[in-house]
Amino acid sequence: MPSRRPRRAPAAPASTPIPTTPTPPAPAPAAQLSISDSTFRDGQQSREPYTVDQIVTLFGLLHRLGGPRGVIRRSEFLLFSRKDRQAAEQCLKLGLPFPRVCAWIRARQDDLDLVRDLGIQEVAVATPLSDSHFRYVRRGTRGEVVEEYLRIVDQALEWGLTPTCHLEDITRADFTGVVLPFVQQLVSRANEAGRPILVRLVDTAGVGLPWPEAAAPRGLPAMVAALRREAGLPAAGLEVHNHNDGGLVIANSVAAWLYGAGANVGTLLGIGERSANPPIERLLFWRLALLGDTHGVDFNVIAEIEAFYLRELQSLVPPHRLMGDEPLNLSPVSLTALYAAAERLREIG
Repeated sequence: MPSRRPRRAPAAPASTPIPTTPTPPAPAPAAQLSISDSTFRDGQQSREPYTVDQIVTLFGLLHRLGGPRGVIRRSEFLLFSRKDRQAAEQCLKLGLPFPRVCAWIRARQDDLDLVRDLGIQEVAVATPLSDSHFRYVRRGTRGEVVEEYLRIVDQALEWGLTPTCHLEDITRADFTGVVLPFVQQLVSRANEAGRPILVRLVDTAGVGLPWPEAAAPRGLPAMVAALRREAGLPAAGLEVHNHNDGGLVIANSVAAWLYGAGANVGTLLGIGERSANPPIERLLFWRLALLGDTHGVDFNVIAEIEAFYLRELQSLVPPHRLMGDEPLNLSPVSLTALYAAAERLREIG
């Protein structure tokens, strides 16, 4: 009987160093920092869908949390089911100035038709820019797919809508060859139309990095700074949507603000796809730390939101949250910091 060959140990994965930039950008935070909500879009991709009444209630809580100055400036809605459209219509009927209702669609004409039919003025268009999406999802070349995206953007502008292009899978895209030229075309179209086109960097894979030395497409500071500088994109037109697969969701969001993005995207309690999104309540505290002003944010509403999830949704609230009825595990140093933050809130609130 022939002897068996000894089994080889699996080969170690090849080491792929993270590219670095020889000229790291300097911090350049915008004067105004805001938050966009994705609770009813990304937030529904990891749990049982909300009912229409639940969405309307949470939308009202988002309004109160963000305050009268609209720190939480808009909220995304799907339109693909009858229930989705009813929820968007009911929130529009509330007549609240903030957050504004924004429809999320694919880059398809029939999706855009739904937005116009419902009378929604802001539309978020999924425009993934990685070669994986070009080849396996859109099944076209880079140039062909980008032209499809631009046709939808042009139609939205023609109808008087405010489009946001969601540059999904940004941390696996060719930044200099695809991302930057695409954003430059968007800025040119916005200038010609006299209407804003917003850009959202979406770290779909959750592998973005917050350090300025990390080059694009992994480094959030490098990408944000380059789009501000080389594409002429204003801070108010640039927002970042992070995922927590790599455990850096808050670090990446804060870095995006520090290096020039005007907005970050979050969900209530951080509930979202896979490893979740930035919790809006944490983003609000970091915004306070960066600006030193609440701008009308009502932090007391966070406890009401948690109570609603526990009482009405029977939902498991993520651990290590910031506020609630249950006691937190705090060291004396942490307690001192918490008391100092409370004093600061009383002084400026």
